[in-house]
Amino acid sequence: MHSYIVGKTAEAFCDVIIKEEPAFFDDIESIREIKDPGEKRRKVMEFARKAGLYHDVGKIYFIDLYSRTTRQWFEEEYEMAHLHTTSGARCLENRASTRQFAMIALGHHSWYDGSRGYPEDYRRLECNDRQMVDVIGLMDWLDNVTYTAQLYTGVEKTFDQAVEEAVELEGKRFSPLLTVWLRDNLMKERLKEVILEGRREVFLNYIQ
Repeated sequence: MHSYIVGKTAEAFCDVIIKEEPAFFDDIESIREIKDPGEKRRKVMEFARKAGLYHDVGKIYFIDLYSRTTRQWFEEEYEMAHLHTTSGARCLENRASTRQFAMIALGHHSWYDGSRGYPEDYRRLECNDRQMVDVIGLMDWLDNVTYTAQLYTGVEKTFDQAVEEAVELEGKRFSPLLTVWLRDNLMKERLKEVILEGRREVFLNYIQ
């Protein structure tokens, strides 16, 4: 459900951005080469949705860890969980159909200013997909702190609290090119609706 929500919110977020700034995701070569505005928008949204779906694929190697939801994690379990970024990147890199999403998996927990986060071998300024990595990192965080993370940390925020905190972390954890959109009430309401409807859709159609 988490990956589905991240993909849906990233898709909605990027839809608004690409309409206002058509060249925003031109750091991605396959996007930059598209000349038709409508096709470019469609490809950006598709890339965002799939990036969200694949960003946490590395967790399949730690399925026993992530199924421990009856208690909070120990410190060493948090350290183990950090490895899902590198294992996910390797998994995606080894398959031609998913190779383009490898850097998303690797870098989505890295901080914008490089001061914190993981893994250490992700270098944002050297990443050609960094704008989308930033988007997935932000959407992943918003869903985690408003729902998913409470399974492991016992902490859960409202959506408005999460947005407020994300804005406070502007230029540190999150790209200021993205957090500026979180100040827009229409964007906030759209993301909140996508999250609510997405969770309902998953529960009704996929989780029995």
